[in-house]
This record gives sequence, structure tokens and C-alpha cells, in this order.
Amino acid sequence: LSCETQLLVFTNDLFSLLDHGSQVDCIFLDFSKAFDKVSHQLLLFKLSKLNLDPQILTWIECFLTNRSQFVHVNNSNSSVSSVTSGVPQGSVLGPLLFLITSMTCRCVSHHRLVYSRMTALFIVRLLMILTLSFFKTT
Repeated sequence: LSCETQLLVFTNDLFSLLDHGSQVDCIFLDFSKAFDKVSHQLLLFKLSKLNLDPQILTWIECFLTNRSQFVHVNNSNSSVSSVTSGVPQGSVLGPLLFLITSMTCRCVSHHRLVYSRMTALFIVRLLMILTLSFFKTT
């Protein structure tokens, strides 16, 4: 879903809950450089707890590790540096891998919205048990 669609769904659900007399608490978290700070070790540990097929886990590990980067400006390249943390931005898996790393959510209610860069959670009291485990900063 696009950011605009997610905001519309969030707003609609929020007002629907309020119209029905529910108390709603909102928590907004803006993770600076969120995708760059994902710990590969923590992500792979959390993925291993999801009982994924070992081949998928190995594929994701290969996808994340042994990466390098450089900057190209005005026909000049910087030196190459190893990428030791983070998920590739612009990839389809990036937002999902970030969310797996940054949060564990056991929900009794289906009323939750999660965004990748600006995470918004609205919590209906007594319907949701929420545990946030923040990623390590590197």
C-alpha cells in the first residue's frame, strides 16, 4: 500500500473506533536512518524464530551480507566500503525486514497499522498486547 492509502486507512479506522466509543492511544515513532541501522545478526535471529524454511533464511543472509557501497559525484568515485548493517533501501523486502527487526507484536485485535519509516501504532486498550524491541544502533 502507498503511504497515502495507509494514512487514509489509518484515519478511517481511527475515527471508526472513536465513533464507537473506544479509547484509542496513538504512538508515533520516527526512526532516523531506520533502514541503515538494522542489525543483521538481530534480524537473522528473529527470522530464525519464525520457523522459516532454512533455505529462505540462508537466502536472506546472503542477500544482506558481503555488500559494499561507494558514492559517485561529479565523475569521481569514493573508496568502496563494506556494508555491515542495514537492509537495502528500495528493495521489496527492505520494509518487511525492518519491521521484523524493530517490533514484535502479538495482537488480539486486528486494529493495527504499521508503516516502515514513520511507524504508527494505534492501540485499542485491552485488545492489544504490544511489545516493542528496538534495534541496536550501530
